[in-house]
Amino acid sequence: MQLLSIKNQIQKAIDMWNFSMAERLYQNNFDIFDDIKMEYINFLYNTSQLEKLYNILDNYNDKPNWWLDLDISF
Repeated sequence: MQLLSIKNQIQKAIDMWNFSMAERLYQNNFDIFDDIKMEYINFLYNTSQLEKLYNILDNYNDKPNWWLDLDISF
């Protein structure tokens, strides 16, 4: 239930073009929920925050199990 609430808050922030709030919500919950990780990666990619995206991916030697190839090829 908490994950659904967080996802709703993120969507509301994005709908209001409050990308800094959406990013804070993603960052605060990144280590807690695997379901948010790929969404955050897509958010960074779609908002051209490539350095932040690179810094996250730099922590992984192999493709993480939460990575969805359909969204962005690893």
